[in-house]
Amino acid sequence: MDAQTVCELCRYNRWANGETLDAAAKLSRDDFTRQTGGSFASVQATLVHIMWAEWMWLGRWATGSSRGHLAPEDDTTTTSYPLHV
Repeated sequence: MDAQTVCELCRYNRWANGETLDAAAKLSRDDFTRQTGGSFASVQATLVHIMWAEWMWLGRWATGSSRGHLAPEDDTTTTSYPLHV
């Protein structure tokens, strides 16, 4: 894969994350945490998964490792996210 393709994929990822966060920001707290029965329990859990995946890949690219994970049940309303190792 060449550098131009990587940059294009990163731009798309940034755009897609922005669209997702913009849509989630419009939800009430009840809708944000409501059990949906999908792949993840709620919109909140889906966003925690997305954030964890971004964190994991950044760690792999930066250091070659990706220890720990964010759990969907963690409270994502704060600015400090617990890291489970």
